[in-house]
Amino acid sequence: MAHVLRSLALLMVIAPSCVVTAQEATPSTEPAPSGEKSDPKPEGTGSLPLAENAEALLKLVTTKEMEEAIRNGLKALSEMQEEDGGFGGSVNVAVTSLAGLALLGSGSLPDSGPYAKHLSKIVDYLLKCQDSTAGYITGNNDGSRIHGHGYATLFLSQVYGQSKESVRLKKALEAAVKCLEAGQTKEGGWGYVPSENTWDEGSTTICVLQGLRAAKDAGIGIKNETIAKAIGYIEKIAEPITIKLDGELHQAYTFMYSLSSGASSQSYALVAAACSCINNIGVYSKHARWSQKDLGKILDGGMKWMMYQWKEGYFNPQGGTAVSAQHHFFYANQYAAQAAWQYQDVSYFKYYFPKMRDLLVQEQKRSGGRQWSHGQYGNAFSTALALMILQIPYQYLPAFQR
Repeated sequence: MAHVLRSLALLMVIAPSCVVTAQEATPSTEPAPSGEKSDPKPEGTGSLPLAENAEALLKLVTTKEMEEAIRNGLKALSEMQEEDGGFGGSVNVAVTSLAGLALLGSGSLPDSGPYAKHLSKIVDYLLKCQDSTAGYITGNNDGSRIHGHGYATLFLSQVYGQSKESVRLKKALEAAVKCLEAGQTKEGGWGYVPSENTWDEGSTTICVLQGLRAAKDAGIGIKNETIAKAIGYIEKIAEPITIKLDGELHQAYTFMYSLSSGASSQSYALVAAACSCINNIGVYSKHARWSQKDLGKILDGGMKWMMYQWKEGYFNPQGGTAVSAQHHFFYANQYAAQAAWQYQDVSYFKYYFPKMRDLLVQEQKRSGGRQWSHGQYGNAFSTALALMILQIPYQYLPAFQR
């Protein structure tokens, strides 16, 4: 069954992934101005891959140790689910949604596969967490706030149309989207709570935008203005920086923590999340041109900054500190893995993924051989994110396909 699901997933790669569009943010169909290159055509392994290239890349990075780590991790994660379908903890909506994405990443669906019952319970749990009036998905004393709502929107969008609960899911997603539309700030971002739309933050905006993109791909109506403003926000928080990579100077990009506060940031997690989000929007190369926006150049610079980090000691921190002990390690690298996988230049993924794969296999063994440990948000959080990273090449999740 797993081989059948994998084949179906890989066949889906032949068609380009759906793109969030807006009147103010659509790929240009006009000829490139003199001296400017047109969008490159997808060809070979340096572009959006055909199914056979994705299959070859999967074979290239897969090891027996990785497959065993995934099997053990999935079993451990499934056993962490509580009776009500959630995964507990202080950020239960976010963790439950991420656990759902990790289980979906194995090829299971709410109606089929070894983790069907777990996924069905997650769907029920998240739907029960949604406020029937405001559409906000949050639990009692849930600390994940808008991050949780964004991840829940992403998860529910992935199962919509593949579940017997399609009617309930459509209603829930429409309400979730309206909640986000109402909570957007005038600058185009989102803060921590949708009802307080006077302050924004980069990571919350990126999380929300990915959820909206997935909902739109699933057929849920979203205002063009909402998407256009959010894309504009990502562009506005981008900050150019000069780096020396492989002996040459390059213009790279990092991203501000918040547009409202004006606080600059060179956060690995935020750069990874922003690059992943831009990929999700549908900008894959530095020559891609969006109306009045140059997100392709920003994406290229953000990816260069991450490569700079990888080559300048990210995987070998000074002082003997474990890489996984770094701040927001699992959170940051599930975005970094997405960004590297979806980026047009596959050399980034080929450089990054084997190192991260081997690191995660080692970390799992240190934690007992089944789960991954994380002190701040619990083992379900870190295990779900580790599985999302390792399972990216299998491409079962539409939102993370190349």
